[in-house]
Amino acid sequence: MKKKLSKIAAVALAVVMLFGMNLTPLKAAEARAPLCPRCSGSMIPVKTYSSWTVPREERCTHGFPFGNDKIKTRTVYTTITCSSCKLAYPTTTSTETMRECYGHY
Repeated sequence: MKKKLSKIAAVALAVVMLFGMNLTPLKAAEARAPLCPRCSGSMIPVKTYSSWTVPREERCTHGFPFGNDKIKTRTVYTTITCSSCKLAYPTTTSTETMRECYGHY
């Protein structure tokens, strides 16, 4: 009898948890976002990207005897903007780097 009751309780708890997850009032990203000092809205980072450039090539690092790897870079511009009043902090920049292998036999 105890096993039957514990199984029923486990199923009931699982159903409550399943339906309870859909009742969150805010999206997860907005719930963790810092608040705007002007209007208390959510401060969301907005990223824009420059085009990839190939400033240099290096010998293939993957073991191929011929061909080079292209080292590509691009700039990422991040502006933190309020989702309500559009207050924006100064843009910060960072650089992303990617290696593309063009090695061959």
